[in-house]
Amino acid sequence: SYTIELAKKIESLQVVKDIRWNAGTPKLGDIGILADAVTYGRPSSMSLSHAKFSTIKPICDALEGNRSVKVLSFGAISAGNKGMKLLSPVLCNKKTNIESLSFCSDTLDRNGMKYLAKALKVNATLKALDLSGNKIGNRSTALLTDAIQRSQSLETLNLSRNCITYAGAKSIAGYLKENVILRDLNISHNSLSYEGMCLVVESLNQNLGVKLRFYRNDIGSDNRAKLQAM
Repeated sequence: SYTIELAKKIESLQVVKDIRWNAGTPKLGDIGILADAVTYGRPSSMSLSHAKFSTIKPICDALEGNRSVKVLSFGAISAGNKGMKLLSPVLCNKKTNIESLSFCSDTLDRNGMKYLAKALKVNATLKALDLSGNKIGNRSTALLTDAIQRSQSLETLNLSRNCITYAGAKSIAGYLKENVILRDLNISHNSLSYEGMCLVVESLNQNLGVKLRFYRNDIGSDNRAKLQAM
């Protein structure tokens, strides 16, 4: 099995470049092997899907202070808020070097976003953040944009499929007016109106280097052409 192969590599002191677990909730023994692989395998990336709280905790414990993992992906996490609470200290730890984070959970709400916002205010390594598909809404968007307002590292932000409307667009526009580091913003598949998109696009006049993706919002084809011409 996959974890048996990991265990063999760890025992022989081999480098484990990538750790990927997409087979549902791992058994107790497998969780230990995955955590050991993070600690001793010196992986550069880790991807974990369909994990429960019992799986995330030992993985996050192993990630604290880990210098090798640069790409971290948590997909379809069932314990969104608890998972983010565990992940927050990892992002706050100055010894970690995570540059890319993807976190998707249909149970992540404003309470979980508070933990992420706290971490992002002090994190100095994250370059790419993918929160697509979380349905976080406007208030969580405001928490997030406030936290990354003065980020000197974040270059890519994916907020697609998050139920963001006009109020969220105002928060995003305010962020874009102040931050000149971001280079790629995806706000597709939300509920943004033409008026909300105008706020976002107009804010880019002060940050011309951003690539903006806004497919599948409530703006209409005619208004899309107007926005592209702004």
